[in-house]
Amino acid sequence: MRSRIEKISSLLKQEIGGVLLRELDISKDIMITAKDVEVSLDLRYAKIKVSIIPFSKVERTLEILNSQSNVIWRALAKKISLKVVPQIKFELDSSEEKIANIERLLKK
Repeated sequence: MRSRIEKISSLLKQEIGGVLLRELDISKDIMITAKDVEVSLDLRYAKIKVSIIPFSKVERTLEILNSQSNVIWRALAKKISLKVVPQIKFELDSSEEKIANIERLLKK
């Protein structure tokens, strides 16, 4: 049986995509995907690891996500029926960038 933390992580990951599409005013040429969600043991905080394409707009997009985290949090709180919805922070999931670098190196 999955733990409560795993269930909440899964639920947040499921819902965050729709919230990002509806609540944020981000350029249509930027694609944001929630790759992983890490919830703290006390269920008060969550790190959402996102993939952002194109790589040239990663820093600015992360700034927007983190500055709008309260808006995103409120939208999540309306969709998810939890006593306490974790505060969220966005981080870059660097695995895709690492893969791209490895592929580039292998082509040389």
